[in-house]
Amino acid sequence: EMLNEGDVLWFSGAASSVGDLRKIPGLILYDSDEVSKMNEKVQNRRLVEAVVSRKGPLVGKTVKEVRFRTTYGAAVIAVHREGKRVHELPGNIKLQAGDVLLLEAGKSFILANKNRNDKAFTLIAEVEDSSPPRFRMLFPAVVLTLGAYICYMLELSSLFGTAMVAVILMVALGV
Repeated sequence: EMLNEGDVLWFSGAASSVGDLRKIPGLILYDSDEVSKMNEKVQNRRLVEAVVSRKGPLVGKTVKEVRFRTTYGAAVIAVHREGKRVHELPGNIKLQAGDVLLLEAGKSFILANKNRNDKAFTLIAEVEDSSPPRFRMLFPAVVLTLGAYICYMLELSSLFGTAMVAVILMVALGV
């Protein structure tokens, strides 16, 4: 069955695969209230896996009770317990030692939580290649590339010269 606009697709799989899903044009991760309230810009966010420590402040409390987003600067997307996803809203799940939290967090989350004194997490790892794609930069990149190619075809400059100008403009513009 084909997906239509507005359909919700539930995914079950490795966290690294979620990063791949984020890169599919037109496919948007469900934006919960907690994720949308984050202070980080969308392009600076990453998916992070964090393991709840045995004697940390999170054990026995729900995500809501600890005010996770405010306290840790990340939003809980999913919780895995003993290798299986806990099928409840993350805010209502009573956390246990060893739970693996899939978080949407800013670049600063890992650094900030390495230096925390409460030791809420045993392990924190960024999901590789999980930053959202920057599709808004595609158009400027294509325009600059085509511009360089057209300048070369009109013999206004050498291929190397036009390519260097295009590269310098891309870097200067943050493309």
